[in-house]
Amino acid sequence: MFRELHFVNLKETIIELEQACIQTSIRSSRAALEELLDDDFIEIPSTGIPYGKSDALNRIPDEMSPEFTQQDYAITMLASNVVLLTYRATIKKFGKSEMAYSMRSSIWRFNDGHWRMVFHQGTPTPAFDREMGNE
Repeated sequence: MFRELHFVNLKETIIELEQACIQTSIRSSRAALEELLDDDFIEIPSTGIPYGKSDALNRIPDEMSPEFTQQDYAITMLASNVVLLTYRATIKKFGKSEMAYSMRSSIWRFNDGHWRMVFHQGTPTPAFDREMGNE
């Protein structure tokens, strides 16, 4: 389903995978999330209470998908098969009018022929100017 390792296009590949994680069609599919999230996956949400892959698979598909934007991507190689992606994001939860702003970090690991997210954290930030076309 998702592109495999191509170092020439590594940044584009990781951004594509990160963007897949916010698509309603992916978020509502346990099978698609299973493919994207590593068995060691952990997320630290704004509550500060971490949760793992099984919690994500039980929670995310039943959620009403928020509206997301992402911008200002940066990628850092942590190891030959591990990358850190950072970016700024906005999230507007379903039925809410206020927008939440954050700095996001995800660690992706290449294993068994696929990139999978191992870690994700969003840290709240003050509002920032949103780039047009990133909706």
